[in-house]
Amino acid sequence: MSKNGGPLEGVRVLELGRLIAAPFCGQILGDLGADVIKIERVGSGDDIRGYGPPFLGGKEGAGSASAFYLNFNRNKRSIAIDFGTPQGVELIRKLAAECDVFIENFKVGALVKYGLDEASLRKVREDIIYLSVSGFGQSGPYAGRPATDVVVQGMSGLMSVTGEADGPPNRVGVPVVDMMTGLYSAVSVVSALYGRAKGKRHGDWARVSLLDCGMAMMGSQAIIAQLSGEVPLRMGNDGQGSAPSGLFSCRDGEVLLQAGKDVDFAKLCGVLGMEHLLQDVRFAERARRVENYHILQPMLIEAIAKWDRQAFYDALVNVGVICGPVTNVAEALADPQVVANQVEVSAGHPDDPDLTLIGSPIRYGDKIDPVRRHPPRMGEHSAEILTELLGMDQAAIADLAASRAIQVDPG
Repeated sequence: MSKNGGPLEGVRVLELGRLIAAPFCGQILGDLGADVIKIERVGSGDDIRGYGPPFLGGKEGAGSASAFYLNFNRNKRSIAIDFGTPQGVELIRKLAAECDVFIENFKVGALVKYGLDEASLRKVREDIIYLSVSGFGQSGPYAGRPATDVVVQGMSGLMSVTGEADGPPNRVGVPVVDMMTGLYSAVSVVSALYGRAKGKRHGDWARVSLLDCGMAMMGSQAIIAQLSGEVPLRMGNDGQGSAPSGLFSCRDGEVLLQAGKDVDFAKLCGVLGMEHLLQDVRFAERARRVENYHILQPMLIEAIAKWDRQAFYDALVNVGVICGPVTNVAEALADPQVVANQVEVSAGHPDDPDLTLIGSPIRYGDKIDPVRRHPPRMGEHSAEILTELLGMDQAAIADLAASRAIQVDPG
């Protein structure tokens, strides 16, 4: 473990999170220097561990580490507790008393019977910041329902604007609603910590839902519907309110470009030898190009199709038009700018020394180690945490392990 922390060093977080949204929030806080303690169920662990293959080291079953688990759980410690037992619940309550933040993403009301709901833990630590991540919110007709990223992509309208105009609705290729929920959740926690530190607030109950975050992503689409009187639908890779903007095919690949501003459209026309379009009233201004894009786009498609991708890309870069090639993830990781930004970092995982992760995109002036802790094995730090936070000796820990109230990773 590296010792070089970040701005949240000294903050302790107890994460009772599963799958993606809540664990992603915990990881962001860990990336920023917080000591994040991840509680996992004895025996099975976080459900996301089993979302594969592939798995780390090819190991399936209890305690496995899928790609998704590895991606959302760095910079944490793991303790495995059976909170279906009185012993396990009491351990969590005692740990919560030593923590600044508690994160959970169970069904609304599910933790009340364990005494792990917000009101109960507020009695254990009055100023704790309690974060509840849910599918649909803490109240309302759907509050008791579970939800997933793809369900909310559909219900929020996101899928209705994703895909080709003449094709079916499409999900985004990565769990963007889960990840956006994790981001909003982390913002809510950091804001509550700041309010508490300033003496303006005394602990908060932050509530973030997948549905609300999905709807927040659709804000501009909702406003477009209000202003135009028409519900936005799929446009493929074309940009809204800007033309030309989108994906164009060259002889040997695709390029995305954004030349909606008049000055950039002039540059694009210069590259393509189509300066005459600048004198055409249908295309001279952005708003007219948007209105007449069904006429302009075929002209551009025909002209760009004659180019090799690299030559076209280089020509656009040279004149300052915003553009980029369409790559797969392996090609993206080899991009010289991605390499220069040190996006890919060593996980330092004992089960695979060659494992790399995509590090946090947040940078500060001083060097903060992107991976202070590898994504933990299930229960890897159970004994360490109980000794450090609760002062338990090895005999007491052994008794808890023997009763299956906790699970200790043998290493």
